Amino acid sequence: MRVLVCEKSKVHDTVKREGVTHLVSIVDPGNRLFLTPRLKEVNLLSLKFDDVLDEHELFAPTRKDVECILDFTKELPDDAVVLVHCFAGVSRSTAAAAAIVAQNLLQKGFTDVADRSVETVREVRPMLCPNPIISKFADELLGLNGQFFEACERVANEKILKLMS
Repeated sequence: MRVLVCEKSKVHDTVKREGVTHLVSIVDPGNRLFLTPRLKEVNLLSLKFDDVLDEHELFAPTRKDVECILDFTKELPDDAVVLVHCFAGVSRSTAAAAAIVAQNLLQKGFTDVADRSVETVREVRPMLCPNPIISKFADELLGLNGQFFEACERVANEKILKLMS
């Protein structure tokens, strides 16, 4: 399986160019992705939640949202091409993509999945800054004992420190 990440404005081009088979669309509440005929041919999971840092905020991602992402991408064939997008392709989508990669690695018998999954996403989306709510729930659901959450937080903190310098 190949996992890609992009911002909302690049979804249609990326689907066409990369032969996407599965699309995880994360948009803000009250927003939507315009479905062209090509997108209607792709397996689609559409979720609506904000990019926030407090899981108690009104439109924060929920554990159920992350379960849906993992269920949608569980046991996909090796030739599947999964595209995950949010508005900017930086936080919600990169956390979700890393969770998908971690799940896939676990299914293949790997044990060192936390750092490996984050680095895999960094290769396709260098500006990643994974959303901590999504990475926390994914860590719990995948049984990674805080390792996935910590790997995501390390990358997010590096990104923030780089922006501040």
